[in-house]
Amino acid sequence: MFCDNQQRARPKCGFCNEEVAKADEMVVERKPIHKNCFKCGSCGEECKVGMSLAVQIPEYGWFFFCGKHKLLSPGERVEAIKARGFQKKAKK
Repeated sequence: MFCDNQQRARPKCGFCNEEVAKADEMVVERKPIHKNCFKCGSCGEECKVGMSLAVQIPEYGWFFFCGKHKLLSPGERVEAIKARGFQKKAKK
């Protein structure tokens, strides 16, 4: 038997970009994310797989919307995430 002492890099969350521990990982839209990051950008409630929508909002990044809020217009989505205190992403 061989011992693998090399630490494997943990994947980065597709939402917050922080490392994701295996116990806290789920895969949404083929991206690893924290279970706690899978929340609605409008109401903050936990989203359900198959009942939510992932949307990339220009200048803000990716957000999920629950079944109740996935039909918001693009303008309403931006207003909802602003109301929850999310800030624009810094330009690279």
